[in-house]
Amino acid sequence: MVQFRTTLFTIILVILNFVILKSSFAEDKTITLGFDGLAELDSNFDAFGVSFTGATVLSCGGLLNCTGFPPFSGRNLIYDTPGNGGRITATFDLKETGRISSVTARATANTNVTMTAFDKDGNILDADQIGGANYIGSGSSIAANKLLEVNAPEDKVIAKVTFKDGGNTYTIDDFTFNGRPYTIIIDPGHGKIETEEGFLVYQRLGSPTYGLIEDILTLDIGLSAGQSLIDDEKHIVYYTRNTEKAPFAPKGCGKGSEYSVCFEDLNKRKEKAEKLEVDIFVSIHTNGARLPTEDGTEAFYCSAEKSSPKLAELLVEEMVALGLDKHSRGLSFDGIHQSCFNVINSQEYSGALLEVAYHSNTVQFFGETDEERLNSSTFLDNASEGIANAIRDFIDNELTAE
Repeated sequence: MVQFRTTLFTIILVILNFVILKSSFAEDKTITLGFDGLAELDSNFDAFGVSFTGATVLSCGGLLNCTGFPPFSGRNLIYDTPGNGGRITATFDLKETGRISSVTARATANTNVTMTAFDKDGNILDADQIGGANYIGSGSSIAANKLLEVNAPEDKVIAKVTFKDGGNTYTIDDFTFNGRPYTIIIDPGHGKIETEEGFLVYQRLGSPTYGLIEDILTLDIGLSAGQSLIDDEKHIVYYTRNTEKAPFAPKGCGKGSEYSVCFEDLNKRKEKAEKLEVDIFVSIHTNGARLPTEDGTEAFYCSAEKSSPKLAELLVEEMVALGLDKHSRGLSFDGIHQSCFNVINSQEYSGALLEVAYHSNTVQFFGETDEERLNSSTFLDNASEGIANAIRDFIDNELTAE
């Protein structure tokens, strides 16, 4: 029988008197680049996820006139490279930075400089400007190193910022941006419910041959998938549960269905995800059927909004790579189906429910049964990593492209 291999590596976060389980080393971050200690920009700040073009580093006391164009902090700043038309461009690698919501910089110039924020498609999101010359000695009422600030609307992400003047000299210092890591909820399906008599019972029965219980399998797979994402140190990962219990199920919930489903628990999982303003919600299940020949993997999405069908597709592709077939329903043969299960019935996040494989599949004419696969710790590890990879691909190719 599969061993219950989960570890309690989560931190308990209490929100609105309910317990949501969070585990992550990634946090919202504010990065300020003062350009000190640099002779040039060839490194392009890869470690911070931003690269510059059209800019040259100046050091106070070298070519820089420290009196007229003083650094705001330290001794270095950047200026517009001659012959580039007075344009400096800072481009963000959103895979590294997460969502960029705001950017600020200190600007000193011979003439007006405009700072403009763009999304990934080149649409203007916001702009700010000095308003005229502000170098020391210009006679202007505008102080040197004026703070410029651009912000993204709530549903947009800044992918690029430009600075532009009429071709005269200007300097930029203390380039600062706020990045928010992408937030993911891993939802291990089901979990024990307390009966009216006070006993804890699983919502699903054991599989025919090995007695595999879906509630345990999903927790094992879910926690491992989440840990893989946490190890990236780029994302914020929440779990709906990290114990055997259904997190929000009141005592006696689901009695009428012999404790096989608790809608109060499911609805609360979705509600908490919406309150946390998560980006991605992946619910993990294994499948069951009366016919022992039913096999394969499939994923469900509710709405075409927020690229949820693509998330479902990526999850299925990762499971197929492990040797599983795509489970067909009706005229749908690609393993991707539309159905508004409670936890993914939301317009607030990209959501998909994955049925990894059929724990009830005990008859297979060629190769392993799904139940045999689910009884393998190697398969469970690979399924966990496949889920994590699907989420990574979705962030890299869908969320960062919004």
